Amino acid sequence: IMYDALTELADLSLLLQDRCLSLSEANGCIDRTIRIFDSMAENHGPKFKEVNDAFAKSNIEFKNVKLATNKSIPKIIQSQFFRSLANNLRSRLFTTQASHVSSVNDNQFKEKYSQLLKDLDYLDVKNWPDDCDILYGDENIRRL
Repeated sequence: IMYDALTELADLSLLLQDRCLSLSEANGCIDRTIRIFDSMAENHGPKFKEVNDAFAKSNIEFKNVKLATNKSIPKIIQSQFFRSLANNLRSRLFTTQASHVSSVNDNQFKEKYSQLLKDLDYLDVKNWPDDCDILYGDENIRRL
């Protein structure tokens, strides 16, 4: 479980270190990782499956290391672990609402957040059309 989680977090970390990454692209990378963790809460990751297959066999080896069960070490509950990772990433994702504010009007803030990301895309030259009007994105920039 830990290997699968750390692999996904390492991939996200490498993506976020790219200096050419825009804020909306970074948001998309984090959102994708959240969806992966939500999925892993229900479906086993590749290394977890590999370990389970090794335990199903009588020799109980993983990468030439003999495995043994230890009842004194508490077992990680996969669904709870991956949901917790997803929720922690969600809570740290860029938002327009403070964490201590009630989420009654959550949809309103989500719309503002989406609009903010769209407006920020107008600052990125690679999103500009080849032949654009001199006032292209003016309204979006003023809104920022």
